[in-house]
Amino acid sequence: MYYNLPKYATQLHQLISFKNMSFNRGSAFKYLYRAGNKENSPYLEDLRKARAFIDFELNAKKRETWEEEEKIESKKQTYERVQGMPGIYDTHQYGLGDATIYLDLKTGEFWACVEINSEYLEDDECLYELLGPTENFLDLRLTVEDLFTDAMNIVEERGYQHKATYSYVD
Repeated sequence: MYYNLPKYATQLHQLISFKNMSFNRGSAFKYLYRAGNKENSPYLEDLRKARAFIDFELNAKKRETWEEEEKIESKKQTYERVQGMPGIYDTHQYGLGDATIYLDLKTGEFWACVEINSEYLEDDECLYELLGPTENFLDLRLTVEDLFTDAMNIVEERGYQHKATYSYVD
C-alpha cells in the first residue's frame, strides 16, 4: 500500500523516518507539506526550497548511478584483460553463465572470471565477477561453485526457469 501510515506517526519526522527517506527527500517532503503554513515563510519560498532538495536528491542518485556504472565497466575491462592474458584456461558452462579458471604461467596464480547471463539479472546488477589471484586452485574452484549456487538461489527466488548445473567436468 502506497499510503500506509503507522498509527504512532503523529509528527512529520516520524513519517519521514517510517518511510526511510533520505535527508534530501525528507527535507523536500517537509517543505511541500508545510508550504505556506509557517509564519514568515511564503508559499513560493517553501516550494523553491523543496525543489532545491529534490534537485540535490536527483544529483545524488545520478552520482550513485554513474559510480555503479563505472564499477561495472571496470569489472568488465578487468575481466576482458585477464581473459586475454597468456596462460592456461579452463572454461565451464553453467545454466546461468560461464566460469573460466585461468592459470598465469609466469606467476603461478589462478584467476576465475565469472559471467552471468544477462537474462537472469536485474538492471543494476553486474554481469562480471573476477576472483583471485590465488595460489590455491581448489579454494578458487569452490568459490566459483558457491557464487553460482548463490546465483541459482536468487534466480529461483525471482521465479526464473533455468537449466543450471554447477558441477565441473574434469
